[in-house]
Amino acid sequence: ERNLLGRGQDLKVALRISQRTQQFDLGFTEPYFLDRNLAAGVDLFNVRSSRSDESSFREDKVGGRLRASYEINEEWSHGVRWTGQYVDIADVDDDASQIIKDQSGAEWESIVGQTLSYDSRDSRITPTKGLLSRLATDIAGLGGGVRYAKATWKTQYYYPISKKLIALFSGDVGHVEGLGQDVRVTDAFLLGNDNMRGFEVGGLGPRDKFTDDALGAKTYAIGTVELTFPI
Repeated sequence: ERNLLGRGQDLKVALRISQRTQQFDLGFTEPYFLDRNLAAGVDLFNVRSSRSDESSFREDKVGGRLRASYEINEEWSHGVRWTGQYVDIADVDDDASQIIKDQSGAEWESIVGQTLSYDSRDSRITPTKGLLSRLATDIAGLGGGVRYAKATWKTQYYYPISKKLIALFSGDVGHVEGLGQDVRVTDAFLLGNDNMRGFEVGGLGPRDKFTDDALGAKTYAIGTVELTFPI
């Protein structure tokens, strides 16, 4: 509901049930917090993901997020957030990687992050030209037992070859580094499927050479070229 009680507030309730994932999300956004051009919101989530096929465990995540964002001008925007969540590495198989066994159990994560965005596309629904770029950084460790720093940069450039042919050049890079500790497999980058087409979930990245379990990547870079046209 994008206009709750006629006040322009946004309320989201989402439920997803599949063979791999059971997820519930509840979110609320006030677009003009304190009568300013500041969108503030809160999210609650509960996610259970089966990673038995690629990593021999189940991931349970429950927590919440406080967030705020504002527009700098017509093209630039900025957002900040705090996320608190319990992440549990559960149902670890007996023949799983020793790395995963050592990381099993629940940990509380307190994460502070920000996202800086630039958007010059001619349309957010069906863009034909322009640039979309987002730089996100997160730091975990202000409370909780998990400490790391993570940064990702994603960009998309649309170029009209003709009225019907649109070229899309996209890039996606990221890096995560543990702060005085190893990066948990749940905080590393799981590559494949949506972020690298043609590969199954966890189909890319480092693996345990004895068990073949995907352990997640600390650094990645992906480039894509696409051509869209009407049929």
